[in-house]
Amino acid sequence: MVGYPLCTMQAHLVQLHIRWEDPKANFCAVSSMLERTDISPDDLILLPEMFDTGFSLNTEKTADTTGQTYRFMADLARQHSAFVQGGRTVLPQPDTTTKQQHEKA
Repeated sequence: MVGYPLCTMQAHLVQLHIRWEDPKANFCAVSSMLERTDISPDDLILLPEMFDTGFSLNTEKTADTTGQTYRFMADLARQHSAFVQGGRTVLPQPDTTTKQQHEKA
């Protein structure tokens, strides 16, 4: 690869004992683990799917309606200058386009 510098990215695969429906405890656990990890700029931090609450079907309680999980991941990315991927629960938004089309008919 002539003309391109060699770049390396490490992937940090996070596995934790997820506290059921307790995002704050899970955020603390993730933060604590990453504090003890040598993360370089542009590395990838991969969190488990539903790392914030576990696979609860109680979506009214676990949905990230306030954006706290999104902000937590964004803050991790900024703090470590790294890419962060993780899963969270979001509720479907009403389809206003279809509703507006029916109201015009």
